[in-house]
Amino acid sequence: RVCPLNSKNSRGVAVVKMSRLLLALFSISVGQAIAGSFTWEEIAPATPPPPARAHHAFGYFAQIQTLIVFGGRGTDGTILGDTWGFAFDDYVWKQLNTTTSPPARELMASGVVESLGWFVIAAGADSNTDYNDIWVLDFGVDLGAINDNNGTTLPARMPEWYQLTVQGELPEVRYGGHGGVYPMNGTSFWLGFGFNKKEETGKRLGDTFRIAFTNTSTVGEVYQWESIHEGVGLNQYHPFLPHARCLQSGTMTDEEQLVFHGGCLRGGVGGGPCPAEDAWVLDGNTKEWSELPRCVTPRVFGAMVSIPRRRGMGLLYGGDDRFDNGIVEQVIAGPRYPANEVVLVDANMETWTRKKTLPTSRLVNDTEVFDKLPARRFGHGMASGSSRLDYVDSEGEERFNFTDRIVMFGGVGLYGGQMYNDIWVLTGEPESSADLSGDCPAVWFSYLHLHGILLSVAWGMLFPTGVLVARYYRCGESQAWLLIHVILQLTALALSSVAFVMVFLVSSKPNFPHAIIGIILQIFAIQQPVNGFLRPHKKDDNKTSRNRYCWELWHKSTGYFTVLAGLVNVTLGVFLIIPPLAVWVVWLCAIAVWVVIFAIYETIHLLKVCECTGQREARDTELVTYPGY
Repeated sequence: RVCPLNSKNSRGVAVVKMSRLLLALFSISVGQAIAGSFTWEEIAPATPPPPARAHHAFGYFAQIQTLIVFGGRGTDGTILGDTWGFAFDDYVWKQLNTTTSPPARELMASGVVESLGWFVIAAGADSNTDYNDIWVLDFGVDLGAINDNNGTTLPARMPEWYQLTVQGELPEVRYGGHGGVYPMNGTSFWLGFGFNKKEETGKRLGDTFRIAFTNTSTVGEVYQWESIHEGVGLNQYHPFLPHARCLQSGTMTDEEQLVFHGGCLRGGVGGGPCPAEDAWVLDGNTKEWSELPRCVTPRVFGAMVSIPRRRGMGLLYGGDDRFDNGIVEQVIAGPRYPANEVVLVDANMETWTRKKTLPTSRLVNDTEVFDKLPARRFGHGMASGSSRLDYVDSEGEERFNFTDRIVMFGGVGLYGGQMYNDIWVLTGEPESSADLSGDCPAVWFSYLHLHGILLSVAWGMLFPTGVLVARYYRCGESQAWLLIHVILQLTALALSSVAFVMVFLVSSKPNFPHAIIGIILQIFAIQQPVNGFLRPHKKDDNKTSRNRYCWELWHKSTGYFTVLAGLVNVTLGVFLIIPPLAVWVVWLCAIAVWVVIFAIYETIHLLKVCECTGQREARDTELVTYPGY
């Protein structure tokens, strides 16, 4: 039936019907969005879980829906070496008592090669030893089930640990790095960055390696590490490469794509922010790094996983962002990540998105309440995977379903230091999850930032201006230049001293170039005003005495050297703290401006056209010839 267009009643009915239709569609879309949103669910195991721990190896076999946990640090600080399995089919934990086992360790890299039935770990450390070995927990291709389910179901065979034989050059021993295997049928194990105790203060590493397996690899073969990125030399000052670090979060987002974020650059023959906010992508095909935009708040001990069936996409959750815990005390002020935050990275599109997670439900007085989220934590293990189930429906049609899981186990609570042995599963779709509001990148401020600002003002403005006044404005009988010179230099020295003392309170030992140069420059900067106070006076006839000549030679030469070296060292510091590109540009432009200014003044000075109060500028080097000189 067609309603007349000029009928007011028909028009009103049409509006009401349209409104109801839109409301229904809106309700359906909202319901679907909530149903597909990222949601945390805590898993209640049917048997006692492993002892609580952090910094453990963690993996997920999607095809048999089984978790593996190895090692880590226990509640009393003990380094653990036990192996546990958890099966989602019956929610049973079981300790796997294998014939052999890797030495107890923490902070290792781990991953699952699903096609081989391998859980792989590499590197790590205990209290005294750092490792660079690689081990495989082998379930065999016919995986079966881990748990015997009280004797009703037995696995094809029990898993066993094997140490792989590796020839050729090995990666340095390390712990606290990143690595793993792309969970969607990946066959290469990656290992990179971290630190070790080889030197007195430790050493931060910036290299990356991988071992390529095949679908027919066996534990008896001989393997070889392939170097993807060496990360040596002046990498800690390179503006377009990631600097050496440890305690970062990282994952494989594709078979040939590694992503990491944050970490700690301080210490171990190197310097830099701790925590860091930068994030990088490594292309395994081209072996080239590219930096991602900055969005995530700086942190250490976070965890990243790839998002199932989404190539190039990863998810970051948790980490330590406290200001006073002895690791990230460089931070003065900044936002903390909320408990309901996960951050998605699209490495192909080079974007970050902060997503909101929904809490799991629990019964309160027979009422379902959605209010429980995982406690904010760090040092936890995360893994992901997707399994496919083929079936025939009631109408005889062949169909399939995917079971996607992002799983988390253990870790340390940010407040109170409680260790956990809980299991959480995150389900949902990125497109259906609500974005979190807030700035991206997050604005934060650290002692390194303040250190850099103070030194930039001191060495980039005040010290050079003081030199310029003393060299080019010494005209006539006026001593105004001297007063201005002294005020500028003493103010710059005060700022430099504050920055010098402050950074040693929150930084590592001064065993890297920027710090060593800084100490030498501070000594020279302190002696300059002392040297100036003790300057010999000229003779009565205004001629330069021998002592005055020697004093001027020392005072001027050390002054010029100190200012030039200071500009160079601040430049090193700018590169060291990995600021946004705009900061580099501004600083380098400032140096270029000083070069132009001094070039102009020096040209005028050499041409002797600078006059003040009608007199030609006094010569800086009015010398007297002495016997023997």
